[in-house]
Amino acid sequence: MFTVVVIAYVVVPWIVDLAETLGGYNPAYYEPKDVERQDYLRSLPGARQALFGWETTFKFLLLVLVGLLWIVAGGSVWRGSRSSRR
Repeated sequence: MFTVVVIAYVVVPWIVDLAETLGGYNPAYYEPKDVERQDYLRSLPGARQALFGWETTFKFLLLVLVGLLWIVAGGSVWRGSRSSRR
């Protein structure tokens, strides 16, 4: 259940952002209005100011935690199955 929640919170929005970026605004050349638009988007509240902010760090740590939980759970399953075969 924890894995599903983390994947829904971290991976799905990242994939949606990536898809929107690929299909979004992509001019052949840069115009002055593009600079104004870029400045406007940076000034909006909630706009991403840095690559690694607190939110990104938190999401990365959640993914690491899910990976560790899967390794621990998988290790206990593998150890249990080997001992039952003896």
